[in-house]
Amino acid sequence: GAIVLSLAINVIMLITWNAKAVIEDCIKDDAINVTFSCPDLYDPIPVIQKFPLEEYKVTMWVLSGIHNLFSLFVLISYFLSYHPRFPRGTEIRDWFLKLCGNSNSDNDQEESKEVEPPSKLNTKFFSFTTFYYLIFLGMSIAGTLFHSYFFAFHLLNIVNNNQLLGGVIKAVTQNGVSLLWVAVLGFVV
Repeated sequence: GAIVLSLAINVIMLITWNAKAVIEDCIKDDAINVTFSCPDLYDPIPVIQKFPLEEYKVTMWVLSGIHNLFSLFVLISYFLSYHPRFPRGTEIRDWFLKLCGNSNSDNDQEESKEVEPPSKLNTKFFSFTTFYYLIFLGMSIAGTLFHSYFFAFHLLNIVNNNQLLGGVIKAVTQNGVSLLWVAVLGFVV
């Protein structure tokens, strides 16, 4: 639901939004101006065309409100499915000891035991995924209250939930150094 609404909101913005000014218009209108000051060029609020303004506002408020509700449902389902937990006191203490370079003798004994693979459902509260879903809801609310540009963030969720695109991103990030060297080689050639 949230993905379809994100796509619908972004398509509506793509169709109806137009910039207030274009560089070519600023140059034609003021060819004598050496400083090239064109305030409309930097105004982020678009001109709404191809749709009556009142109908556009009502449509965006309704879609935004439903999107906020669906984003809240996505966050709630994440918390219900994975039960993110806060770090224990011993984990925080061990982290600080490792940071300082000290080692705890109890930890040395624990390391000699077989390490079990971590559970897929054992999620930490301070993980990237938890913050991603909190930002997901925050961007939805910001898109409703402030400006619809914030809904563009939700297109990332399409990539996040697609296995094929996720594999491409994982391959690019893992081979990032190699890609940088290829870019340097291409620049040299």
